[in-house]
Amino acid sequence: MASWIRWPTGVARIIQRFGANPAAYAKFGLPGHEGIDLVAAHGDAVYAVYDGLVCDVRLDAFADPLVKPYGNQVRIQHANGYESLYAHLSQPVVVRGQVVKSKQ
Repeated sequence: MASWIRWPTGVARIIQRFGANPAAYAKFGLPGHEGIDLVAAHGDAVYAVYDGLVCDVRLDAFADPLVKPYGNQVRIQHANGYESLYAHLSQPVVVRGQVVKSKQ
């Protein structure tokens, strides 16, 4: 069965686009926001956008946000060298090395 790219949250809404707010991100040496922020309430499920391998799980929720700005995060390696990052998570439920399917 073929896998498909899926929306990773229950609400299909972007709240901050890639490259947005360049003035706010200049202090980090960035030309603008380096990701895409999506709508999700605290505790909502977040899904893999595509099949892949969980390559990193970081529990940085209480770290200094200037040093580790993503908080709890999961990174998934996908085919053809793509990687997706899921940040600001309340509690990751996958482990490094786990194979995940789209929408899991």
